Amino acid sequence: FDRDGQRLGDLNCDESKPNFGCFILQGLINWSIIMLQLTLIGTPFILWASVGNSVYQTHPLLITFGIISPVVFAILPYFNTFKVIHTEDGDFISTEKVDDARKQMLYNLAFICGTFLVVASSRNLLQRLVGQHDFW
Repeated sequence: FDRDGQRLGDLNCDESKPNFGCFILQGLINWSIIMLQLTLIGTPFILWASVGNSVYQTHPLLITFGIISPVVFAILPYFNTFKVIHTEDGDFISTEKVDDARKQMLYNLAFICGTFLVVASSRNLLQRLVGQHDFW
């Protein structure tokens, strides 16, 4: 919110007038805000999840940090509800689930992908600790 009580990025297009350009600009601003949120959340996740996953020998502690990322971002939110940044207009980052079949499929997909990342990184960790190249 800014000082006038408007939402950030809200142009207040007058719906009584044919302001096609204003609606297009509002759509572009909304899309830009969504992309900014995805960038701010997605970039740390990708960087954190890829730590320790290399074709070269890496320290097992780095692989452990890579295992923590999908647990924090994909598996824990599947079972728990977190409200990270709370605003007056709503929650900026919330893991509260909505009862919608389409969104339930996305929740399940995120859990499955997170579990796959944990299993793949755990395999990598075990391979580094055991020292066999033909592990599994």
